[in-house]
Amino acid sequence: MINRRFSISAKFIFAVVFITVYLGEDLVLKETTPLVHASVRALVAIITAGAVYYIIGTDKIRNFHVTFTRSTRIWCVILGLAFLIIYMNLPGQIMNLMESSTVVADILMAFSAGMCEEFIFRGLLLSACLEIFSRSNLKYTLTACLSALFFGMFHFVNALHQPIGATIQQVIYACVLGMLLAAVRISTNTMGWVVLLHWLYDASAGLSVNTSATGTGLWAPFLIFWGLLLLVALLFMISYDHSTNRISLSRDYISRS
Repeated sequence: MINRRFSISAKFIFAVVFITVYLGEDLVLKETTPLVHASVRALVAIITAGAVYYIIGTDKIRNFHVTFTRSTRIWCVILGLAFLIIYMNLPGQIMNLMESSTVVADILMAFSAGMCEEFIFRGLLLSACLEIFSRSNLKYTLTACLSALFFGMFHFVNALHQPIGATIQQVIYACVLGMLLAAVRISTNTMGWVVLLHWLYDASAGLSVNTSATGTGLWAPFLIFWGLLLLVALLFMISYDHSTNRISLSRDYISRS
């Protein structure tokens, strides 16, 4: 379900504006206290989410139910296992967060990232990408890939305040995470789950004080781990496209009968 209230180019322009505001307020507020910074950031995120919702008109990308094929169900289970691996340290992460002296600011900072970045990349830009690939048999796969690439490239801005090696790794895993989150966004047909998943991924002690990555992991295990996760997301999306194509063919056949 594509809402054409605004053109594709307008959606990209809006995305650039929202990203500029999102990054700009970090620069303006960097000398304030963590709580003030995080509170304003959360407010900006909520306003951005509301604006994006108005632009795209809905958080739905289709108006019909998708029945998974056997292959898609299998890849859905594997995708779920991939998320369990990614979030396996979440309990300890949350415990450390609760013991942080800046816990409220940290939670707000993570919330702002989850809300703002998801509505920009999995909301606005994903909607624009879906319009671009609307006639393709792999429209959801291609949409997920392109929106994930935008999400990864967005993280190059971190090179301004952290080592380039750490930034490149961050860009790579952000692309993969973007693909995984796009798979969730598209298959669940809602924004709620991806906002929550992003929020939980970012929620960590001291986030409101230091958002920089300082170290670079070993490249071989890094590429193997994130490469396998990318493969899982990609194969799930291809299978998902096949499931939706079967439904489209059935709907076309019924309408012609």
